[in-house]
Amino acid sequence: MNPWKTLGIPEDADLASIKRAFRRLIRLCHPDLHPDSPVALRRFLEVTKAYKSLTKALNVQVRVISGNEFEEEISSLFFKEQGKDGYSFFYLEVPYQDAFWGRRISVLIQGRETSCKACNGVGYVWDGERPLCEECGGKGYKTVHWGKDPIRILCKTCGATGFSNQARCKVCDGKGFTRIQREVYFSLPLGLRTGSILQIVGDESLGISPTFVEIGIKLPEKWHFDGLDIISELEIDIWDALLGASLVVKTIEGDLPVEIPQGVSDGTEILLKGRGWIDEKGQRGDHRIILRLKMPKTPPSKEALFRIRELKRLWPVDEDSRSMGP
Repeated sequence: MNPWKTLGIPEDADLASIKRAFRRLIRLCHPDLHPDSPVALRRFLEVTKAYKSLTKALNVQVRVISGNEFEEEISSLFFKEQGKDGYSFFYLEVPYQDAFWGRRISVLIQGRETSCKACNGVGYVWDGERPLCEECGGKGYKTVHWGKDPIRILCKTCGATGFSNQARCKVCDGKGFTRIQREVYFSLPLGLRTGSILQIVGDESLGISPTFVEIGIKLPEKWHFDGLDIISELEIDIWDALLGASLVVKTIEGDLPVEIPQGVSDGTEILLKGRGWIDEKGQRGDHRIILRLKMPKTPPSKEALFRIRELKRLWPVDEDSRSMGP
């Protein structure tokens, strides 16, 4: 059974088109509407089977593989897939929220080869008449002799078609075939990191080639990983550093208020326990916020300079300020 033909849709149809076709056909052949019709029942079972088959292909399961596993899989496929559709490999960058929460995404993956509809698999198209190629006389090949043995050589002038007045097909670039792209849907596994490789298992019956996807995670500016810990930087002005402040920081869960204690220095770390990244078992790291002090961008006024000098006298950096009291 070809599920695409059963549902009456082209093989490049997306999930929404598949669902529409299924709903339309089910309304026409549902057993409740035709209780005494074995033909309607058979049609209902065929349509249901085709729909389940396609939705399974469009909701594929994936797994994270290591670098060594990837190399072994590629080596194995290289020998197994000789003369077949092979495999595909591409890079996909996803938002950090999708990677962390394991949200469902869709990607286009390489499918099987199919005859080009624009040129009927020939690789060339003609404008008007199709006169025979003068070089080969319409045979598509020329005969040469190697010693006493005749050898047939494909005619380069006509591309072995036997005709002239032709142009290379723009759809397939003269190959005579195109490769179907199939849209697949899956939930991202937990524990993904930049550089993780996902394996999407191919399904030959549905024209889905084995596919490997290298994941990149789009982190906010000044975020990076340290194991399962998330390291981010937060700029605060010197006065908030001296006096303390209540500020809002960006975390995986969204904006979160944090208290900045008095007298912090550049490089001070604020720890948000259990707010970091997640692994495949659901364990989480911490979110470590590095404070970066921001100085005023303009020179101080005379009054500000006077007060800064007074502050320097009252609060020298070489002495233990705690002994001076308030």
